[in-house]
Amino acid sequence: SSGNFDPMTQYELHYHLGIAHRNLIPVAGQMAAAEENYRKAIALPINEKLKLGAHLNLGALLKLKKDLAVALEQYEIAARIDPSQPMTYLNIGLIHRARGYLEPALRAYEYVITLAPEYGAAYQNLAVVLFKLGRLPESKQAFEKAIRLIAKTNPAESDRIRQGMKALGIDKLS
Repeated sequence: SSGNFDPMTQYELHYHLGIAHRNLIPVAGQMAAAEENYRKAIALPINEKLKLGAHLNLGALLKLKKDLAVALEQYEIAARIDPSQPMTYLNIGLIHRARGYLEPALRAYEYVITLAPEYGAAYQNLAVVLFKLGRLPESKQAFEKAIRLIAKTNPAESDRIRQGMKALGIDKLS
């Protein structure tokens, strides 16, 4: 029980307990405890915008548990609360792709790019989906854009992506 605290204080307590349990996941029972605290935080009668972090963290936890349909629900709620967060839509795309729904994943990544045109991970994930859809010239363009953007902050990762392109044979497309 959270005692006699007001709903906002209760939210903060459950939200941070969820984070603490999430960080202890290798210890038995912590994933369930984290999920329970995020759900308690979300259930409190406070402004929905203030619950955004709990929805995002619960979505990430459920994705980790491979409970993709329920994780997607949390990310969709987060997207309704704040439609301007690129990371929310990136996660929506990742879940759709993991479930084999390539067209919705494609639309999610394209939306991420409209929100954050310099977000390299969005181009990288877009490139993978385009490749899986057989849209190879577009895939190559998206991979090249991802490499340029990611090289600015993580040259090793951009090299890894470049090697992946070569392994797929995409680098040879004109």
